[in-house]
Amino acid sequence: MISYIGEWTWAAWTGKILIILASVSVAISAIVFSQKAIRERKSMHPGKSKTGCIFFVIHFVFLILAAMLLMLLFLRHRFEFMYVWQYSSTDLPIHFLISSFWAGQEGSFLLWAFFQGILGLVLMRTSGRWQAGAMGVYAAAQFFVMSALLGIDLGFMQLGRSPFTLIRETIGDIEGTIFSRPDYLSAITEGNGMNPLLENIWMVIHPPALFLGYASVLAPYSLAIAALIRRKPFDWIPVVLPWVIFAVLTLGVGIILGGMWAYVSLTFGGFWAWDPVENASYIPWITLVAALHLLLVARKRQRGLLLAFVMTLLSYILVLYASLLTRSGILGNTSVHAFGENGLLAQLLITLLFFSILPIILIVRRYRDIHTEVPENFRSREFWMVMGSLIMVLGAFQVAFVTSIPVWNKIFGLNMAPPSNPVAYYNAWQMPFAIVMAVLMGLASFLTYRNSDWSKILKRSLVFFAIAAFIGFIAWVLHFPGKPLYYVYLVSSVFLILVSVDVSIHLVRRSFNPGGMIAHLGIGIFLTGIMLTFANSTVISRNTSRMSLGDTQTNAENQIMFRGDTVEMGPYLAIYSGREEQGRHVYYTLDFYTHTNDTLKKVFSVRPSVNRNEKMGYVYNPSTYNMLFKDIYTYISFAQDGPGFFSLTKASDIALKDTLSVKGFQLILDSLAVETPGTEIDPENVNIIAFFKLFNSNGDFIDTTRAAYIISNGVVNHVDGNFKNAKVGVSFRGVSEQPGTIQISAWEDRPDFIVVKVVINPYINLVWLGTLVTFAGLVLAWFRRRRQVNIKFV
Repeated sequence: MISYIGEWTWAAWTGKILIILASVSVAISAIVFSQKAIRERKSMHPGKSKTGCIFFVIHFVFLILAAMLLMLLFLRHRFEFMYVWQYSSTDLPIHFLISSFWAGQEGSFLLWAFFQGILGLVLMRTSGRWQAGAMGVYAAAQFFVMSALLGIDLGFMQLGRSPFTLIRETIGDIEGTIFSRPDYLSAITEGNGMNPLLENIWMVIHPPALFLGYASVLAPYSLAIAALIRRKPFDWIPVVLPWVIFAVLTLGVGIILGGMWAYVSLTFGGFWAWDPVENASYIPWITLVAALHLLLVARKRQRGLLLAFVMTLLSYILVLYASLLTRSGILGNTSVHAFGENGLLAQLLITLLFFSILPIILIVRRYRDIHTEVPENFRSREFWMVMGSLIMVLGAFQVAFVTSIPVWNKIFGLNMAPPSNPVAYYNAWQMPFAIVMAVLMGLASFLTYRNSDWSKILKRSLVFFAIAAFIGFIAWVLHFPGKPLYYVYLVSSVFLILVSVDVSIHLVRRSFNPGGMIAHLGIGIFLTGIMLTFANSTVISRNTSRMSLGDTQTNAENQIMFRGDTVEMGPYLAIYSGREEQGRHVYYTLDFYTHTNDTLKKVFSVRPSVNRNEKMGYVYNPSTYNMLFKDIYTYISFAQDGPGFFSLTKASDIALKDTLSVKGFQLILDSLAVETPGTEIDPENVNIIAFFKLFNSNGDFIDTTRAAYIISNGVVNHVDGNFKNAKVGVSFRGVSEQPGTIQISAWEDRPDFIVVKVVINPYINLVWLGTLVTFAGLVLAWFRRRRQVNIKFV
């Protein structure tokens, strides 16, 4: 038994015990709630389960303590823990260090469980007579999430992975390894670091928002199951509506924040690249929106109840399916967002099957209770709301089917390939759905429940269609001539905007809450912005130098910029004016000018950057200059590497006082010095400094410099030297086997240049405005539905 020096063994055991206690507590809570729900399923006034509530609260306390302990491990740089070592390092700023918490599988599961725990407490106190049934299901789902953190090997399958596993625990036999030493921690002074793709401020915001959205979908699912158990098919609707709206809002915010992250990052393919993981979160959002509209129909007209149940339940099942796709490794080769293979496939599949089979059984048993007529009067609002919901789901099904190609390949042994150009493929499929939905949303807004006067509605609709056709024609002629489908798309989205504004004003005048119409208005603005922005982007950089950058497209879209030179880019003149190094990041400053009256006027500057991560590769980060009607989106296609602006010219061994010819100069190794922390030389901790002199071909002295070869705890680093007067550099690469001889590399100057791509994205602010208006409408709708149901905290 080895007693390890400085190891936080207590934290490993404490963390694992806290996860186990939280899992056991929530399992007991699920059992207690479920038993009470089954016993009182026919009671008109079911009671509340104090025992179930107590155990759910206890589980959340243990969960909070486990999360706090894991965060402490990150903040204290406890690299003896595998999860901390994998996703953090000492050079991360505090906001990235905090976000390392959810950078991997284990932490993101814990984050998901945390949000489900918070919302579970709210549901527990506000669900009233639905508490036992809803919380029984909710606590069971929470147990499945918590079990993904247990890290127990059952032999036939792996039950989760613990974030509190020590590195040495992942090695079967530590004999002969560094972990057989009691002081092994002295050799683990640095972590692997965060993936540079994740070193973005949106990493701090997007995952918590998305997992809050995922967590919020569980409450409607749980209430639907409770309604099926109690055979109260209509009574649950007023209670579930605020939860569905909240889930649509939070999951929508999470998705949009991911799009904003992708927009400001090169590595995720743009605002929406139809990546499989993006699609996996988008699909349940669509079914949630469909569920919301179907629930409104069922509440108002007692029609389409079965569809409302199916869409509500399907939304959470699709969240679990999204987790399966993302976390099992199935999408590892088709998505930049997905995790790799990790042994959790069986557990995730069992979870998905359990929560899929349970509602199927209940729906079959309660079919007579929940089967109601689907609205058939095409003159009524409810008919078109149901039709619109089904069209939305049909569009989501197309996305789901193609996204699941890796799943079909795995199940049926197929070899289908995903679309080679996902953006073009999905856009071609989804544009007709968007057009039909925009028109239906506009028309349905004029309709009333039961029956409507179609003559009046057609007159109003034709007026707005005419206005939309005129506005759309202008936009089409200016931006998309020769693309008739784009014109139809623009007319439909502008029509939706006009109708939504008109109906919203009408509702406000009658003192009604216009939340739903405002949300529709936001969708219309968003759809218009998507078309005008991303189908209308203009590349203003092009290669005007005599240097070839490769193929025709690359030369047509990229510009070589030498430092200090002025190049023409669209309506601007651009100058690469400088670079600045900040740790691993290099920022390149580009100044943009306009030319008026023979004078240059500086308009703006951008600073694209490069994150130089030696372990995981370089990441190029764009820089965006925001204007009212457009963004100037600039990123580095290529930037020079190496010490300063030097390229390798010669590598050689050199002895003390020897001379090496470099670029017409004579380089002399003048002297060597050794620095050690103690009185004796420690080969694991030593600095060797080489002093050089440089002379010209006539023997005249030019300059001196020094280069260092540093060994710290067995890790080698280099500090290079530059002869500024001659623009020559030297790097101390190692110690030769010959006494008094070292290995060096000499560098010579080359022109400082970068290759950039500059894109104008017009009207992008319409996209952001549309999302804000949509979410504002959902917030108003939530308050309306919240006031309509008498839910008290108990």
